[in-house]
Amino acid sequence: MGLAPVSPDRETGLSLMVRQRHDPADPAFMSLADLVPEAFRLAERLARQAQERTAGSGLEVQCRKGCGVCCRYLVRISLPEALFLAARIQEMPQPRREGIFARFGRIREVLQREWLYEDLKGGLTSAQVDITYPHRLYLFSRRYLELDLPCPFLEDNACSIYPHRPTTCRQYLVTSPPSRCVNPFIENPNRVPLDLDAPDLIAEVTSELLEEPPKLVVLSLAPEWAAQNEALARRRWRREELIGRLREKARGFL
Repeated sequence: MGLAPVSPDRETGLSLMVRQRHDPADPAFMSLADLVPEAFRLAERLARQAQERTAGSGLEVQCRKGCGVCCRYLVRISLPEALFLAARIQEMPQPRREGIFARFGRIREVLQREWLYEDLKGGLTSAQVDITYPHRLYLFSRRYLELDLPCPFLEDNACSIYPHRPTTCRQYLVTSPPSRCVNPFIENPNRVPLDLDAPDLIAEVTSELLEEPPKLVVLSLAPEWAAQNEALARRRWRREELIGRLREKARGFL
């Protein structure tokens, strides 16, 4: 059952609609981007549980600062995370913000030249609504890796927004040598299994809120997607319902 967004034609009423539009600081309400810190905590707990199980079996996670190999993958993030990252970029000092946007722009140019942009710009749905999705994702991911496009946030082979990195990045852990991550389609690195995929979980919650199929956005096109969906960034829902929905879906896994 989906959650109803705050709107005049729902049972919340006209006064609630006015408060939604004119009092964005009301702590009783939150935007999709406001949900992201809670999602980060969820992803961290899931990753920590997985690492503890891995250590108990005698294996060690090999991911280290300075590796950066997976930072050239096609990374998919939830819609709330796309809005969250776009807001963090806007908070950066102008010179840094312009430099970041320039990197995103260069990636966009490459994707357009290589005929990938049109397929990726609107986001990717899931196998729940598109049976060809797994195969298409495999093809897109492999081609993207061949283009050697470092994440726009990668600096000195390390994540420059590490505290704000997406849930996808927080959950990608391997026990095999980093060399096997260079081409995962051939080397098949040993990924640490997780009980729950946080990006897909957030996509499910968002899907219910918006009453549309679940969708993930390609990280390297996230600011562009966010700019095209500014109205969505301004919408508000009841905080307790939004966080409650996320926690309910994670119940039993934590």
